[in-house]
Amino acid sequence: MKINIYDVTGRQIYCILNKKLKTGSYKFEWDGEDQEGQALPNGVYFIQLENITNHLTQKVILLR
Repeated sequence: MKINIYDVTGRQIYCILNKKLKTGSYKFEWDGEDQEGQALPNGVYFIQLENITNHLTQKVILLR
């Protein structure tokens, strides 16, 4: 399973998860920072979840 966050230009800014998981419920949080730990500006971002059979993209708004 992969969970990545992209900015409006399509650039990947953060990888939350990239590994196999057992079936079940999971909770993940993103602190609004990029891979280097830099705080990102308010705005629209996209969270993309991908596994073997599904692909889901959700638009989110970061407000601090």
